[in-house]
Amino acid sequence: MRFESVGQFRVLKMQLGLLCLMQNIENCARHLYANWKKKHVSYDLKNLLWKAAKSTTEAQFNEQMYEMKVLSQVAHDYFIKIDSDKFCRFKISTLPKYEVIDNNMSEYFNGYILKTRNRLLIDTLENIRMTLMKKMTEKREMIMKSDDTICPKIREKIEENKVVSGFCIATHAGYKKFEFKHMDNNYVVELEQNSCSCRMWEFTGISCPHVISSIHWLGEDPIEYVHDYFKKSTYLRAYEHLIELLNEEKIWAKVEAEPIVPLIVRRQTERPKKTRNKDISEKENE
Repeated sequence: MRFESVGQFRVLKMQLGLLCLMQNIENCARHLYANWKKKHVSYDLKNLLWKAAKSTTEAQFNEQMYEMKVLSQVAHDYFIKIDSDKFCRFKISTLPKYEVIDNNMSEYFNGYILKTRNRLLIDTLENIRMTLMKKMTEKREMIMKSDDTICPKIREKIEENKVVSGFCIATHAGYKKFEFKHMDNNYVVELEQNSCSCRMWEFTGISCPHVISSIHWLGEDPIEYVHDYFKKSTYLRAYEHLIELLNEEKIWAKVEAEPIVPLIVRRQTERPKKTRNKDISEKENE
């Protein structure tokens, strides 16, 4: 789940008590699919669900929903019932410039700290601190060595889109407005409005092939149209803050207070669990 708060996006698990406090909430499509497929296991339905969830326009979404309705009325009705507005791409906010509709970011972080999670709380927090300290240093040094003005991964994506842009047929309408024909589809680009009717530019902040073709037609550089989120300067600001260093506990200053005593741990009869329950689809992808 992601929620928006004053222009910031944060990732949460399903803390239901917080739902009433948030205006814009986005659910993880993968977790919703795991529940949806318990009653609808068809491979064709699975493809239609993900195509609908990843649709960037309402027209694409409605097309996939019509095909789903023809294939299974029950599956279609259940899909509508689970509030698709909170996980379908064309409905979610374009503010974060992050088009992913699942919660893999949290899962990645959980896997990143997996080795430390079975230790005592203080040891776990200390290991997380050291791990993040190393990670931030690596990222900071990596971007400082780069001579580019944008992040390396974004550069790779731009180059990929440049190749695809060669298959776009452009018609210049005037000023900075273009109409494109690409794979039997028509798209409208308005550079001054930072919009393309395919909407991928709005979702990602990275120039899509249609936008790149427009920029090349004007003789400009696509890098100038990349969102500020992906600039080298922004990346440096994100990693410029240091995680504070911590001395050995033996040389900490002594305080005149009663020591904090941990709770009594009552060991369970069964062996402690270290791994979470995985969905069948996750096991299939391993």
